[in-house]
Amino acid sequence: GTLFGEFDAPLVATTDRFDHLLVSDSNNNRICVFDMQGNHVRSFGSLGSDYGQLNNPLGVIVHPETDEIIVCDAGNDRIHTFDQKGNIGVVVGRQGRKDGHFFGPWGIVVDRNGHYIVSDSKNHRLQIFDKNWVFLKTVGKEGSKKGEFCSPLGIALDKN
Repeated sequence: GTLFGEFDAPLVATTDRFDHLLVSDSNNNRICVFDMQGNHVRSFGSLGSDYGQLNNPLGVIVHPETDEIIVCDAGNDRIHTFDQKGNIGVVVGRQGRKDGHFFGPWGIVVDRNGHYIVSDSKNHRLQIFDKNWVFLKTVGKEGSKKGEFCSPLGIALDKN
């Protein structure tokens, strides 16, 4: 559905330290926030390509230190950060194949050094950025051999 608290293609969910559940409501182009009893707290985002607007948000995480909400905006080929109230922060990237550009970013994690690792799905690679979103390196390329990817989607890290 399209009403607040309803979904149309919810793809990724995460939690924050405030006991909220955050869901990327992809076809409604928004992030929905719920308390742990399932009550809708707020939603943010709307369809578009302007600053702060979303087009098919996929991956969503909450930064473990800053509490920023970080969203992979696949349809606009960029990453957004938002504060806990849904106010826009930094927007990173644009469509392309160069370093720091995206083509369908899907998943994201923050490693223990504060680096952002993004699965850049249609570019068949991972991209790594420092804590200030400065591009560091690319991992992988298209293929099926060791170190190669075919449209990487979700991403996770273990404690090591």
